[in-house]
Amino acid sequence: MEPRSEWMAVWSERQRKYKGSAVQNSRFKLVNNIELYALENDFVESRNVIQNHPQIVNMLRAGYESWWTEVSLSALDNEFVRGPLVNPFKERFWKQYGRDRSTNSWKWRMNPELKFDPRRPPL
Repeated sequence: MEPRSEWMAVWSERQRKYKGSAVQNSRFKLVNNIELYALENDFVESRNVIQNHPQIVNMLRAGYESWWTEVSLSALDNEFVRGPLVNPFKERFWKQYGRDRSTNSWKWRMNPELKFDPRRPPL
């Protein structure tokens, strides 16, 4: 990978986490990490003053980075956890009411290993 494309990949990843974000305190609002508005003087957010207040931008970015780190780590806790082999609600239903044993279509519906199997019959 050439140096420019590496830099662009890092930059786009950095910008992706700020897309659609807004961080605000009582006086300023940082939007998408590229726009800063002084809410006291510009309540319609029409003048970007990011160049005039670098310390405020750094403070708001630091708060967002801290929040992002906390949320992104906890969001991945259960990312790859597999569900039970048999749906517990259906298992209780079968115990209470029984199931039709003449067909084994329940195996296709209940087994997560076969959930996306192309040989699976239509429901």
